[in-house]
Amino acid sequence: MTPEPHSVPEYLWLSVRPFLGKPEIALALFGSIWALSFWLFPHPLVLVPATVIVLWLWIWVAIRVGPHLFKKATWRLRNRLIVAYLFIAVVPILLILRAAGYSAEILSQQVSIYLVSTEFDRHVGQVRSAGDSLLRLEQAGRHDSAMRFEASLEDRFPGAELLLSKGNNVLLPVDSELAHPPRGWKNVSGLLVKDGLLYLWTHQLLDDYEVTLLSPITANFLAGLVPHIGKVAIVPEPGSKQPMRLHEAEDSGIRISNEIPPAMSRFDAEISHAKIFKAALWDSPNVYAKPYLALFSRISAVSRVIFSDKADYDQSELLSPLYGILVVFLFIQLISLMIGISLSRSITGAVHDLYQGTVRVTGGDFRSKIPISGNDQLASLSGSFNEMTTKVEQLLVVAKQQERIVAELEIARAVQAQLYPTKTPVCEGFHVAAKYIPALSVSGDYYDYQSVGEGRIAVAIGDVAGKGISAALLMAALASTVRTQLRFCEEALGQRISTAQLVGQLNKHLCANTTPEKYATFFLSIYDETTSELHYTNGGHLQPLLIRDGKIEKLEVNGMVVGLFPHAPYTESTLQMLPGDMIVFYTDGVTEPEDAYDEMYGEDRLAELVVRNSQLTSTEILEKIAAAVEQWTHAPESRDDLTLLIVRKS
Repeated sequence: MTPEPHSVPEYLWLSVRPFLGKPEIALALFGSIWALSFWLFPHPLVLVPATVIVLWLWIWVAIRVGPHLFKKATWRLRNRLIVAYLFIAVVPILLILRAAGYSAEILSQQVSIYLVSTEFDRHVGQVRSAGDSLLRLEQAGRHDSAMRFEASLEDRFPGAELLLSKGNNVLLPVDSELAHPPRGWKNVSGLLVKDGLLYLWTHQLLDDYEVTLLSPITANFLAGLVPHIGKVAIVPEPGSKQPMRLHEAEDSGIRISNEIPPAMSRFDAEISHAKIFKAALWDSPNVYAKPYLALFSRISAVSRVIFSDKADYDQSELLSPLYGILVVFLFIQLISLMIGISLSRSITGAVHDLYQGTVRVTGGDFRSKIPISGNDQLASLSGSFNEMTTKVEQLLVVAKQQERIVAELEIARAVQAQLYPTKTPVCEGFHVAAKYIPALSVSGDYYDYQSVGEGRIAVAIGDVAGKGISAALLMAALASTVRTQLRFCEEALGQRISTAQLVGQLNKHLCANTTPEKYATFFLSIYDETTSELHYTNGGHLQPLLIRDGKIEKLEVNGMVVGLFPHAPYTESTLQMLPGDMIVFYTDGVTEPEDAYDEMYGEDRLAELVVRNSQLTSTEILEKIAAAVEQWTHAPESRDDLTLLIVRKS
């Protein structure tokens, strides 16, 4: 039998050795070629194919060896902890270094484009200020001062073109070759495209005076915005056919390089960033292109620009504390790794005891105890395990009781479902549709519709106070009582059913057979096909909505809720239904749900939704109402039972 390896590398080697084959040998060969080409001959024709081959070989080898290697390396808790500490010590450092590098790139991009765009805006402000000053001097009648100011513009803006006029008269300069801007330009300044060339410009109006000042943009001007930061360019937006060229004329003074600085090291990454500017089009007043002010630079160049000003001491001294912090950081990481490995043995012993205990519990031995040593969290965990085994049997008993309760609730839900109507009664010109969404397994909402004789249909809806089992029991009693009363009036008495009398009898029945705190809202209606009349009694229920010719009417309330006072009076109302009429019955689960700001959905939103979709079928309207309520609350489950009924006269 092979002895257990004493180190992780030896253990990994013995685990991987049986899997070494042609793919692994090929990976080693092409990996060497890739490394040599990367450092000695980084040509794309060699580097790209080698990279692709090495990548596929890595994937192949990882699929072959990876699962077995990981399983072997981490089955023992000791080795698993060592691997975990490697991830804790090494991976965070690599991620921090990569995040720091990426942050440096992002920061350099933002700072560099900010410096360039700010300087660009400053030049625009200078052009605007010059035009404004010249215009105000001329407007104030100081023509000589304006001429002297105009003469100094060439020094400030080399190659600038100026046109100062009053009406159609050119004031300055007398020999101006600059054409008057197309009519329609108001006060504007910024970037300009004229004849395909780029300018900084300003165009301002004051009374009858008008000034136009153009300063050409050259490569030296762009490079001088922030000297030595990199290459600055103005690039047309993608897809633009508008030509944008720099002036070929060179600025006077020292030439400034407008190229990407050379890399200081292999890690000195090239960065690029851009900002969108608005460029006025000379021949199209108030029409703008959107070119990019682009910058191509390197992190080192941005750093040199930022730290170009010398302080009272050598700024290189700032790096010494940084290096010291890095050394201390690495030292702490190594110490943490060593401490973690040393603690792993004590951890594995306690975990082994827990493992043995779980094996005995799996076999049904709940009286088994594991030894406890020490006074740390592992000892507390062992004690908790011992306490757990003494309570498992109790939990099993509770679980069985819970299963029985769930089964009984499921039976109650199935029984309650039988109380609701399963088919719609047939009545010419009268249609009924319903939507029911319980908040819990059983519900306190009630609705029913059934035939009560030839050409007559009873439609009822109610809402029992409360939720859960107690509300469901009262709902069942309410449903059975209503059906019994309807059948008795139809078959035994053979007379027209009075909704007021039936609701009154129902109220007395509930008062006599339920506790005082149990009550319900109840609406009962009977439609007569021969007369197209709907007789109804509303016992404290939410007023149904009658939609007629696009208008909303509420049906009357004929009495209080049922189940509180045995002698409460109830009356009956009659509604003559016309073709196209629609009545919407609903419970408070539709109107009272609240949004995140505690605002209820309300009857007004319900009425507006129904009127807006009245041309749809009843089933579609019901679905839209339910979806609107759910969207209003943003809750996947309803807090209250939701019941909807729609009757229509065709």
